[in-house]
Amino acid sequence: SSRVRQEKELAAVEKRAPTAGKGWFGMQSHELTPEVRNDIEIIRMGNMLDKKTYTKKSGLKEIPAVFQVGTILDTAGEYHNRLTKKQRKRHLADELLANPEVMERVQEKVHKIQQERRNVKYVGRKRPRAKK
Repeated sequence: SSRVRQEKELAAVEKRAPTAGKGWFGMQSHELTPEVRNDIEIIRMGNMLDKKTYTKKSGLKEIPAVFQVGTILDTAGEYHNRLTKKQRKRHLADELLANPEVMERVQEKVHKIQQERRNVKYVGRKRPRAKK
């Protein structure tokens, strides 16, 4: 069902206008690749990345028709806190996978879900018969 939803979203994006109009100075649409789609999904789920920081809901129900991808530039004040060239990745998903804190949180979530699934006892199905 999620595959069908993604195909519908992709078809809807392809039908839309190639620019945002005069109000947005004719901003051009960016190509929607799987990597960009993953980055948009990560932005949508921003509150799942870090428990300690509050992030406002993005309000994106579907992928926007016109969007742009940019690069974040470091300021002079962030000189000692910036990422090294080795730590920088091409996409947001790659950076998150390389971050040990995020991966630890993901592993905790996966472990918690697995524990919950193990504790469920025969919901909606018959118990196996005991052998005589």
